[in-house]
Amino acid sequence: MTYRECLDYFHELSVHRNIDGLQDDTYFQFDVIGRDSGHFYIHLKDGTLEVISGEYKQRNVQFIVTISSLERVINGVMDPIYAYATGKLNIAGDVSLGRNFLSRIIKE
Repeated sequence: MTYRECLDYFHELSVHRNIDGLQDDTYFQFDVIGRDSGHFYIHLKDGTLEVISGEYKQRNVQFIVTISSLERVINGVMDPIYAYATGKLNIAGDVSLGRNFLSRIIKE
């Protein structure tokens, strides 16, 4: 998966999946590091996702991750809690909210 494919996945997710049960009006910042890097954030409001390129400073949760680790989490190969515990994924802000969000974005 490339950074562009990652963005495409989240855009598809925003169209096809309703994310209920999380704190409303929440911002999740993704800082993808490494060779194929970039920044985007997701705004969760009324159960729907909006994906925006760039950085959002008033985020509730910040994820710092390589594209390969993010791909493994998305594909269900690596558990988000394991990724966090082993340092493959850094979460700043509301860690519980971040882990809950990640568990809901895994490909079905």
